[in-house]
Amino acid sequence: MAPAASKLAAKTKKGDDDVDPTLKRIAALFELEKAIQDGTLTPNDKRLAQTEFWSAMRSILAVNERSSGFEILDDIEAALISGQADPVMAFSGPINLLPPPSRQRAGGKAPMHPAFSTGEKRPSTGAGASGKTPKPPKKQKLTLPNLPPIEPPPARAASMIDFELSPRAPVPLREDLEVLYVKASAHGVTVYVMAYPWVEIQLWYDPAEYPELYVEHWRFWMNGRRVFWEWGLHAPLTSNAALTQRRKRKMAAVAARLVFISMNIATFGYYNFLHRLEYSGNTLLMWWGGLPGKTSSAGSASAGPTSEDLGEMCRRSKFEYKTRIHSVLTPGRLDKNAYKNMTSLLVLSGALNPACKKPENRLSDLALARVRLDVTSQRPARKHWKGNLKAGVWKALVEDTRIRDLQATVEAQLRDSTYEIPRATAFDPKEATKSGYDPFKKADGSYTTLAPNEVLPVGHDDVVAAQGDDDATSETVDEVIDMTGDQSQVVEGTPSGNNNDESSDSSSTASLLRMVSEKTPKTEIK
Repeated sequence: MAPAASKLAAKTKKGDDDVDPTLKRIAALFELEKAIQDGTLTPNDKRLAQTEFWSAMRSILAVNERSSGFEILDDIEAALISGQADPVMAFSGPINLLPPPSRQRAGGKAPMHPAFSTGEKRPSTGAGASGKTPKPPKKQKLTLPNLPPIEPPPARAASMIDFELSPRAPVPLREDLEVLYVKASAHGVTVYVMAYPWVEIQLWYDPAEYPELYVEHWRFWMNGRRVFWEWGLHAPLTSNAALTQRRKRKMAAVAARLVFISMNIATFGYYNFLHRLEYSGNTLLMWWGGLPGKTSSAGSASAGPTSEDLGEMCRRSKFEYKTRIHSVLTPGRLDKNAYKNMTSLLVLSGALNPACKKPENRLSDLALARVRLDVTSQRPARKHWKGNLKAGVWKALVEDTRIRDLQATVEAQLRDSTYEIPRATAFDPKEATKSGYDPFKKADGSYTTLAPNEVLPVGHDDVVAAQGDDDATSETVDEVIDMTGDQSQVVEGTPSGNNNDESSDSSSTASLLRMVSEKTPKTEIK
């Protein structure tokens, strides 16, 4: 306690009635602070002292009966004293405090406070005021003790939401998001890692057999899963600029997905890739989202599903919103209503269109050639693996001369065992040090994801033999708008015979692929 305050407290204790009441109150506060610092004040005494102080303060603030909002002030003070509630949340409405009626003035220009007065003569303030303003009485100068520095109150916990959520977002949405972030933090991970995990998740391929594919897969997942989360959540953002940036990040993630899918198709072949996904059921490490926004131009033109703004969903349907928000941290649930299977993803996103002006928005030429190789063969296929080869994007793929010529080259390479699968850029250990990235490998050198439990087919004939019941797999795609704007059937029954004139070029494909082992030479990633 400051020396002046000690003297003041001592003087007060002696019962000196000449001490100003304000100074007495200040001295009492110093006594209270000293007791708190010395640890001699019990929590109950502290609450009683605070309550007594507020009672005195409230009687001063309530001097004018026209004031309003005291019940709110009481709630705030109760929250502060009890420490069991957030005082800010107790501030639930406006508070209007007025001085004593005797201190109120008639309408007019507010007088300058003496501390800020420039000394200039001021005009009279009231319409009925007399010519001269009475001089204010001289104020008694008070010598106040040197107050100790006030410790700033502890900062409130900042919001954990790490994107630009719109301030106009519904309150329930903001509160639910805070809960999601707290829940993920309690598990020691971020929301997007929890919704899109990597470690100990099963793949549709063995990473030890296909290390190149694993490298590309790991990069795609680590770089993209925050974007997967933000786009799948589709929460309202603060501005059009924020929406534009989110859309650009989504487009980059979609392009990266097409690179990864192209590598899968070029490695396994189209039908074999689809069969691996469906036979294993290990689809958690494939991103099925990236749908166009419901109100965007792409969403309006889409024949498939779209993404609805989460704020609008909250306002439109509480049940649908709650069902969605309560499951978004469960792996695979955020994109549950997105693309149903790989074929629908490729068709509805335009990835099978060889004439696409932007190559990053479609499969690679090599992948398209392998798709064409399979769909123009006489090999049986599940009905949702291809569409009508005489209409729409399937017809465009089959009739494209660039892809047809490349397919012939691929067939020749498969025949003489010179076909090479695409290679990934060599892995740099520094890549795994980025924040939010899971390890590339474990300490013992094994991969952080898991190979499939069941033995998957490695020969092309095995795909047909293990085909099973088509109804047990994903849903079929009903319609799609091709690049001409016309709608055409994507799905047809299991083909029996040729579907188009080009199938004769690949009539020997089935017998050719019987001789080709899918296990082409691979290089180990160091």
